[in-house]
Amino acid sequence: MNRYQRGDEDSGRYIMVNEPADIPDFQTDAEEVAFWRTHRFSPAFWKYLRPTPPERLPPVDESRRRKPKHVAAASPPVASERRTARAGQ
Repeated sequence: MNRYQRGDEDSGRYIMVNEPADIPDFQTDAEEVAFWRTHRFSPAFWKYLRPTPPERLPPVDESRRRKPKHVAAASPPVASERRTARAGQ
């Protein structure tokens, strides 16, 4: 279990959010911060979540996408690799 999915060990210290209807519409950021300081998602909450359909996802920033290793290996060497290669000749 990760820190975002707290279990029964936290139920005595926090108010458990069991379903989306338990989360109020916040008027300010401060109100939301105060709420989440005293509340946590219960294990039962996670059954309400569904994957986001691909058409609702933001576009992928191709410049941040990792290249597969076979493509990265075929990429031109960076400046430090070129200097090392020249020094060894």
